[in-house]
Amino acid sequence: HHLSLTYFSLHKVRTMVVVQAWILLTSAEALRLGFLKVALRQDVRERAHDSCGSIARWILNTFFDGFQVEGMAKAQAALAAAAAAAAVGGGDNGDDNSDDHDNDGGSKKGGPAVVIVANHQSMMDVAAIFTLRLRAAWVAKTTVFYIPGVGTLMALAGCE
Repeated sequence: HHLSLTYFSLHKVRTMVVVQAWILLTSAEALRLGFLKVALRQDVRERAHDSCGSIARWILNTFFDGFQVEGMAKAQAALAAAAAAAAVGGGDNGDDNSDDHDNDGGSKKGGPAVVIVANHQSMMDVAAIFTLRLRAAWVAKTTVFYIPGVGTLMALAGCE
């Protein structure tokens, strides 16, 4: 009984440390990028995406002992397979007004379009997806944008 209580306590402490690290790092980066955007009128969307991925990789590697690395390799392989299948399958989506897609059903801006849906159990799933270094458009619940640092950085990245 004492062992399970100790494990629970350590797990809870680790979770709190991870959340605080995430908020601290994303807040600092959001301040830096916000300054670049407002004061220097720079487009920071790409930098914000890169920053989210870098912070997520650091958190996963630091607090999860590379446990997620195997899962990331599997996810990257699955995404590559999905993109290859989309490129081979191609087809017409019936939308003749779209200039963003080529005749093979892929995106002119970087290959086939792939939709990823995370039925996530925690915010670590979001971190894991950011580590895949995808050129992506993100859709999130409105409440996510109220998380200090995380929400601001996502807004700077162009998430909706």
